[in-house]
Amino acid sequence: MRILLATDGSKHSLLAEALLAKLPQTRGAKVDCAHAVPSPLAFVATVPPMGGLGLADQSAAIWEAALAEGRKVAEAGAARMRARGFDALPLVLEGDPGNALLDQADDQYDLIALGSKGESAIKSFLLGSVARKLLSHSPVSLLIARCGHDQTPEQAIERLESKSKLDVLVAVDGSAGSINAVQTISSAPDKAFGKVVPVCVHPLIVTPTGIEPSMFRDTYDEDEMRAKNLVSGAEDTLGRVADEVLGRAVLARPAHGLIGVAEKEAADLLVIGATRHGALERFFIGSVSYEVATEAPCSVLVVRRKG
Repeated sequence: MRILLATDGSKHSLLAEALLAKLPQTRGAKVDCAHAVPSPLAFVATVPPMGGLGLADQSAAIWEAALAEGRKVAEAGAARMRARGFDALPLVLEGDPGNALLDQADDQYDLIALGSKGESAIKSFLLGSVARKLLSHSPVSLLIARCGHDQTPEQAIERLESKSKLDVLVAVDGSAGSINAVQTISSAPDKAFGKVVPVCVHPLIVTPTGIEPSMFRDTYDEDEMRAKNLVSGAEDTLGRVADEVLGRAVLARPAHGLIGVAEKEAADLLVIGATRHGALERFFIGSVSYEVATEAPCSVLVVRRKG
């Protein structure tokens, strides 16, 4: 496995490093520890006008200093990952972090990992956060390291490192994306996880005014049965890789249902499958995977099949 790890030396990127070290599938992987430095043109605006060569020399000097600092950050990240048993190398990228990571990511990587402050959906949309760009456009799976609610990165790292095995929630709905998510977790060695919770959320039907809800009883019953069957199948597939497998079929809005179960089960990681979207779908932020990634009380792995 080859991983592109976004690192900036922050506490949230340190959390991503700790999470990678706990995932059974990533142990011993090749990791490029990437730090993005703004392009040289970005530094021109920071230099007071002096004209001619003076301006060019100053902006070049500032960029060279930033580049040197970027190398230090990337090299420090690689050193920490090597200490955790990874085959890690530093990588300095140029430009906006989100765009630079997307430009770097291609078929040579299996996973992009980064830490996230967990901004609200609207705030993240307005800021154009790195996580949002990667969620919308990444060609490979994406691991977003998040703190639990009311938890600092230091507390989240301490909790992770105190555990011998991760507790994982896997979203199942019968789609190709969810099948990939289940396969990703089931590829782990025997008993690699503590508890695995496959969850299928069947949505609540909102009936128009004047329509008797009981008219939809058969639909509810069919949806519930389908959800239970999907969960049962996932339990069979995942039983080998966990000490405990506990399936859940939930009646709720998909993202809310997954987030609620993740909180109740104190999951360390929520795994959800995704397919690559068209341009119009990328504009909107209402997808289940995006809502889960921005609101979950734990880290999130969005599984995408390459190609």
